Amino acid sequence: MKEKKFIIKTFGCKVNQTESAFMASELYRRGYREAQPGDPVGVCIVHGCAVTSRASYEARQALYQFHRKYPGAIYVFAGCAANYEGIAIAKRHLATHILGNIEKLDLVDFIEKEASLQHPLVANSDPRGCPYKPMKALYYDPRVMTRSRVFIKIQDGCDAFCSYCVVPYIRGYRRSLKAEEVALQIQDATSVGYNEVVLTGIHLGQWGQDFSPSKTILDLLRFLENSKSVPPKLRLSSLEPSEWDHELIDFLRDKDWFCPHFHVPLQSGDPQILKLMGRNYSPDFYKEVIEAIRSAFPHAAIGADVIVGFPGETDKMFKNTLELVESLPLTYLHVFPYSPREGTPAVKLHGNVSPYEVQLRTKKLREIGASKKRSFMVSQLSRKLVVILERPLKKDLWKATSENYLPLLVPVTNGEILLKGALVKVTVEKYDSEENILIGSLA
Repeated sequence: MKEKKFIIKTFGCKVNQTESAFMASELYRRGYREAQPGDPVGVCIVHGCAVTSRASYEARQALYQFHRKYPGAIYVFAGCAANYEGIAIAKRHLATHILGNIEKLDLVDFIEKEASLQHPLVANSDPRGCPYKPMKALYYDPRVMTRSRVFIKIQDGCDAFCSYCVVPYIRGYRRSLKAEEVALQIQDATSVGYNEVVLTGIHLGQWGQDFSPSKTILDLLRFLENSKSVPPKLRLSSLEPSEWDHELIDFLRDKDWFCPHFHVPLQSGDPQILKLMGRNYSPDFYKEVIEAIRSAFPHAAIGADVIVGFPGETDKMFKNTLELVESLPLTYLHVFPYSPREGTPAVKLHGNVSPYEVQLRTKKLREIGASKKRSFMVSQLSRKLVVILERPLKKDLWKATSENYLPLLVPVTNGEILLKGALVKVTVEKYDSEENILIGSLA
């Protein structure tokens, strides 16, 4: 066996991050150790994303970089990227082990099997072609839990089949972690000192839909509260517009453990484009949802994803998106140029938008998003916010994130002893426009 030091490069969503932590935990359990700067490395793992062509490119580049820096190592190409283009990677002799989303969770068993760049081990089963298996909880070794908050994967897979999205094909059927297991994972996290838990999934709002009888994310939250399993702070990663119903919003309105941070994908503000995308709502419905959230949570962060340059998007259609976004009380935008993915229905659509026009439209939306973010941050001046301490930048200054998802600097002026991951209350004193960050004092 080669040097038992490993390195993992992770791309993509929060689910990928949680799975990388699990893979690292399994490596630790089997006697491997994470490489430190300057260490010889025997196992190089690229845990890749395939949502966009850019993500695929970055995963391939990481493999090339590992080849240059750590010649002769085991090279693992894993996850969504492996399911999407693993065979091509094998043919190009870029990885010794190619492990899809199913197989990567048994990473150590696979890397201890003989393989080479010329004769790679390829194990990337079709997640939709495999028999349905209930979801299992992912547990983590404390040595890999280095963040100030912990992410818990409670759902996997997707059955939505938006026309542009490859995820249902490479993540498989929707499946959920039982509420009792979610509660146990939260209890484990809080028992070792974590004050904030982020619940995440590939299609989080579909949690419980595979149960019989089916459950909802609201059922889960009620169970956690009734079983006294909610952490000091709990954050939801992302829910679709139709999943933010009035009952869920009303339930969360007065919960001091809930982080008032909502990520609600939009994708387009034009009704025709939404239909072509296979999205099951109208711009008017989306606006109603965002306004309902803002009414219930006046100081919440509300973010949205937008795809620019979808096939057939005319100037007028893009203008509809611009006007909708400008009218909404959003805090920030994630703007993505449309990226064709082989195997999705959208690649067969006509009316491609020129790269130059896509670039212009992307720039306009990102400028609007930046402006909204600045305005929201200024609106928080003089407010008292609960923040989680993330890391000391120097002896008397901490980087933190507020419960409503804003970056802050917290000076330490009176010799206070602060700890990573602690929840503290601060008064927002200043907005630093150059660094785009708030500055607060301990309240």
